[in-house]
Amino acid sequence: MSIHEEWSAARWYQRAMRSYVEKHQGCAWCGCSYCVFRSRRPDRVEYSCSVCDFFACHNHQTDLYYSSPGQTPPATEAEAAPAAGR
Repeated sequence: MSIHEEWSAARWYQRAMRSYVEKHQGCAWCGCSYCVFRSRRPDRVEYSCSVCDFFACHNHQTDLYYSSPGQTPPATEAEAAPAAGR
């Protein structure tokens, strides 16, 4: 099991938020760009990848986080992290 798979749902959600913005709808799990859908609902925000099926969600009413891994191995930190200065 990689260290990424041991991350909490809250950490995956934070990474999903950042990847969505900094990688142009990018996926926190597989690292692809232009593949993530963000859904805003009255009680939660969800991020889901159409390439690998990664999912992350934060329910604002209960303050609970949920995530499910993608179908591909996670991208390395260097692959998934946005380039500095962009």
